[in-house]
Amino acid sequence: MDIKSFMPEEVECYEALRQIRWPDGVRCVKCGSDRVVKTGKWRNTPNQRYHCKDCDAWFNDKSGTVFESSRTELRYWFFIAFLMQFKVSVLEISRTLNMRYATVFELVKKLRQSVYARAMVERLKGEVEIDEVYIKAGLKGRKKMKRGGRKRGLKARGRGTYDSDKVPVVAMVERGGKIRIRPHRNIRTKEIIL
Repeated sequence: MDIKSFMPEEVECYEALRQIRWPDGVRCVKCGSDRVVKTGKWRNTPNQRYHCKDCDAWFNDKSGTVFESSRTELRYWFFIAFLMQFKVSVLEISRTLNMRYATVFELVKKLRQSVYARAMVERLKGEVEIDEVYIKAGLKGRKKMKRGGRKRGLKARGRGTYDSDKVPVVAMVERGGKIRIRPHRNIRTKEIIL
């Protein structure tokens, strides 16, 4: 499979993006109003521009998404996201698309960050198991070296906090599904529940 057989036209990608992003009609990315008018295409591309009548904001199809301010064609973004589902390596994707490895790596990184950020916002449901571990910044060096390890300050004993150089990392597992792993500044109930 190559990019031409996957999605040959850029117009198709923008139509798909609009259907996914605004199934009930275009809404302003700033205020959420539906009083939006089309104002032409963005720089001779299929990227539609919009103007909000309520907050006077100007935006386009890619505004507020991971694709915003990217000059890479949308069909490349979609093809990379498609290949990522099958755990295809960045090197293989760059060879398939005939693009620089560094460019593909940045696109993959942005896609992963956006997916991770969206997943972190969703709340866990049902039975949730939780545990914490304290990561100590502690000694530096290897055991095989002849010299002793370099020491780092703030060696407070007991339950750790971010400020005491023992960062608490909380892992939450929803039974039968999602996992959340986050470093916390401190282990307090109100911080973990949020």
